[in-house]
Amino acid sequence: MNATDKLKDPRVSEHYYVDVINRFAALQHANDFSEQWQIFQDTVKESAEIVLGRRRGSRKKQWITQDTWDLIDERQKMKVLRDRARSEDTWQVCNTEYRKLDKEIEELQEGQENMDRRKGREAEDRGC
Repeated sequence: MNATDKLKDPRVSEHYYVDVINRFAALQHANDFSEQWQIFQDTVKESAEIVLGRRRGSRKKQWITQDTWDLIDERQKMKVLRDRARSEDTWQVCNTEYRKLDKEIEELQEGQENMDRRKGREAEDRGC
């Protein structure tokens, strides 16, 4: 599944559009409709894969924003640095940074959960 939410960004949308248009030149060389259809499908999928990338996480984790995923990646890198530290001082510095990132991620997740609860209550109030 592609990360189609990124298309809301005008720059990403324009980049995707240009990439698809450039790839459509291959349609001119197709011999029949089924070959054109296959080239069209491949073009759209390949462009989406390259420009948009793939969505991270399972269906249960789709609520996690890209900012949170970026922090998760940064925290993982810090953990690796911490675990490879050769001195106690380096380990302490890395551990402090790791814990700071961990707290940021936790706060972002709690904020998202609170927003989801609020949206649920608002939907119940409207009778949805």
